[in-house]
Amino acid sequence: MTTPRRAMSPEPGHALRGGARRGLPPTSDPEREQRSAWLALAILAVVLVVAVIVLQLGLGQRTSASPSPTPAVTATPTTSSATPTTTPSTSPSPAPTGSPTSTGSPPAASPSPTPPGVLDLGDAVVTVPDGWEVYADELVQDARRLVRLRDPATDVRVQIVTLTTVTGELDQACRDLVADQRSAFTGVATSLVVDVPVGAGATAVSCAFTGTRVSDGVPNKTEFTLLRRDSDAQTLVFRDTIPSATGDGAPVLATLTGMECAAAESFGVVVQAC
Repeated sequence: MTTPRRAMSPEPGHALRGGARRGLPPTSDPEREQRSAWLALAILAVVLVVAVIVLQLGLGQRTSASPSPTPAVTATPTTSSATPTTTPSTSPSPAPTGSPTSTGSPPAASPSPTPPGVLDLGDAVVTVPDGWEVYADELVQDARRLVRLRDPATDVRVQIVTLTTVTGELDQACRDLVADQRSAFTGVATSLVVDVPVGAGATAVSCAFTGTRVSDGVPNKTEFTLLRRDSDAQTLVFRDTIPSATGDGAPVLATLTGMECAAAESFGVVVQAC
């Protein structure tokens, strides 16, 4: 009996051929691979070019930055030595250059109304001798400045003040001062009031007493000298306290006299004994 052709199974060779063809990998395209290779090479070339450009820019900035310090360094000494005007604006060195000028200017402003060692009493000026010390400086009647100075080596002391309240005769004013001060001493012996020869336009007297100071038991001579200006009746008063142990020719007494003579002259009174 003849089998119909449609019912027959396919030939084994056909089945194998069809199945094998479907299982094989797709065939590669050589043109596509070649294009991919060229594209990769092009990208690599671009990357290399960019890297070279970046490297050149970096080196260019370094080389361009390095020369600038060199002119700056060479210009600084040249400018500072050649032109002092350019130096201030270019480098910080002008600050030291300007500082000597500023340090030189203070001496002009340093002179003060009362330099060290000089006491201005308003109507008179007292110059403190070398080695002496000011142990009192205060205001008294009518805000007058009263100063007390002392020589530490000999304990010779002086009080100086100008007063507007000394009225009446100078003789009596001198005796009143002695009466006021003698209470601080024991064994007091007073001397007479004597005139002090002075130049025209002034009068002057002096009086003294001796005694032992109660506070320390040291024998002293206390002497007052009053100089009055005729123009305004201002009176310059000295009170000297001299230990009895001080010899008549002691150098400290010459220093004391010189200081008082200079103060009297600044007061406008010339003492003839000076």
